[in-house]
Amino acid sequence: MTTWRDSKESEIRHISLPEQQVYNHLLQWVRVESPKQSIERFQRLFLDGVGYEDFEIWLALEKIVMDKRAPTEFRFVVNRCCHILINHWHLKPNTRRAVQELVALFDHVP
Repeated sequence: MTTWRDSKESEIRHISLPEQQVYNHLLQWVRVESPKQSIERFQRLFLDGVGYEDFEIWLALEKIVMDKRAPTEFRFVVNRCCHILINHWHLKPNTRRAVQELVALFDHVP
């Protein structure tokens, strides 16, 4: 289990194995996919609410969501996943617009 500090709340947060699996999964794909594909992947995983094509990652996310700490902790998972994508896109000037598209996904969440 790894840790990271939430600077806003100044507390150390432990990262579970399922969280790390999701983070590694997104890191792997953001390096090889176009921003559009990464945004679609993010939407399928976090917003569509139906089976994701990588069952192991789907199960990892299910464990995160079903954890008793999910009501207070899940926002950190989503935040970090967004930052994984955003930080990668900021490395290349021609992919920076994807940030707006990712953020726009949250405008349509029920």
